[in-house]
Amino acid sequence: MFTIKAQARVNADPHAPRLDAEQVYAALIRRARASTTNDPELVPPGHRFEILDDHGDWLTRRSTRDDGLESTARVTFHGGWMVVVDFIEGWQRGVITQMVTTDEDGELLLDLVALSEIPGIEHNSPEERTAADQRRAFMESAPEQTIAYARRLAAGATG
Repeated sequence: MFTIKAQARVNADPHAPRLDAEQVYAALIRRARASTTNDPELVPPGHRFEILDDHGDWLTRRSTRDDGLESTARVTFHGGWMVVVDFIEGWQRGVITQMVTTDEDGELLLDLVALSEIPGIEHNSPEERTAADQRRAFMESAPEQTIAYARRLAAGATG
């Protein structure tokens, strides 16, 4: 199992319009509900997403990579501040949490923590380190991508 952590200050750019926690959380939800059919621009390159069940505060989503590997995840929405993706079946296992938080100065943050394992790959092996590095390259940019998306949504809502 390996861990990936990333954090971004939501309003770090003093020249950009300020976002609030609700706007960031709305972007997290919209990204979590994205599928290849309804929001293909939000689906990571090389993947197809399909929503299998949507129950309001949680959903089940299937991801199929271009190489044919599939995984199924349960995605839950928690109280306007956290989205949890729990991989329950397929080529990967683990949990990704994305949290809208504040630091000690009251500045809005977006945190991502991923705990991942790939069944059949030994812990701390060269194969696992390679897989972790590949995922880290993508996942470390996820908070910034969500903030940029939240800005686009906010601009569309007001302009």
